[in-house]
Amino acid sequence: MNKKLLFFVTEDWFVCSHWLPHVTAARDAGYQVYVVTRVRQHRAIIEARGVHVVPLELSRRGRNPMAELRVIADLIKIYRKIRPDLVKHVAMKPVVYGTIAAWFSQP
Repeated sequence: MNKKLLFFVTEDWFVCSHWLPHVTAARDAGYQVYVVTRVRQHRAIIEARGVHVVPLELSRRGRNPMAELRVIADLIKIYRKIRPDLVKHVAMKPVVYGTIAAWFSQP
């Protein structure tokens, strides 16, 4: 069974502009790769690489505590469903929120 690698990146365009070679290399190395991101226009490009895209509505500038807690709760559900072996959080909110989700997703 392939190990699961999850990339959490704020924007789909940023995946394409900076992380697509890494995502592809992980897939080529045998990982089952997931990208959690805010989907706008680049989903098809990412999926064409054989990668699973998991949409997550996230505002990079959001400051509403209730909305931010909802994002974290959604992320915990995603982590519990996918159960990644390895995660890569890219940018400040993914680092903080992804770490919280990873803590709450452990068995």
